[in-house]
Order: sequence, then C-alpha cells, then structure tokens
Amino acid sequence: MQYELTSAMITGDSQIDTEHAEWVKLLNELNQLVLDKASDDEVIDKISQLIDHMQLHFAHEEEIFDRLNSPFAEGDKAAHRGLLDRVDVLCERVFDEGLTQELRQEIVSNLGHWFVTHVCKFDIKIRDAVRDETIAA
Repeated sequence: MQYELTSAMITGDSQIDTEHAEWVKLLNELNQLVLDKASDDEVIDKISQLIDHMQLHFAHEEEIFDRLNSPFAEGDKAAHRGLLDRVDVLCERVFDEGLTQELRQEIVSNLGHWFVTHVCKFDIKIRDAVRDETIAA
C-alpha cells in the first residue's frame, strides 16, 4: 500500500504540511523495505528515521496548537504520546521477537493508519485555527 498526502489533509501551515509530506515519504520508504524483505538493519534504520521525524514534527505541531490556544491541544498531545507509547511497545517486540516479516508489516500498518486518522481528526484543525487567527488579525 502506498500512502499519500491528499488535498483534504493539507493544513495550510507550510511547515506542518512539509513535515506531513516527509512523514508520508518515510512511511512509503519503510513500506517498500518491508515489501522487499530488506535487511533488519535497513528496516531498523528507516524506523529510527521515522521516529526522529515524528518527535520533531510533534513538537512543532504542539507549539502551533499551544500558540493558537486551541481547544484541541491536549487531545493532540495525548494522541502523540499514545503513538510514541505504541512505538515503544513495537520496538520492545522487535528486541524480544526479532524483526519478523509479520512485525514489520504491523509496524507499517500501525504507523500508516495512525498518521491518516490523526491528520484527518486533529491536524486538519490547524487549517481552521490559522484561518480564524488570520481573520482576527
């Protein structure tokens, strides 16, 4: 499955949209490595890149929600913590079970599903908040 950033997912904040595009790129690269049954080192390296990107992105996003005094800020932060906790569990499984093909697919599926769902539920609200801030200015 290829992931894509659709027009419905565009927030209007250039930094966030660029970071979302990078997330999709990294996710698709990870997915391709899984499909190609790449080495554990290649897959783990791509997962690490994705986790680093997620943490940076979450910090930027939370800063925007806080700056805008968004009523969605706490829900967004909780969702971010939830994903990072889930990633920790998946990483522990990698060390306990090894990086099986099934676990590789589960990681891609979890990250992809979370990304699409989260952007459509929370991040898209940035568009409305930025628009409202612009109108008020």
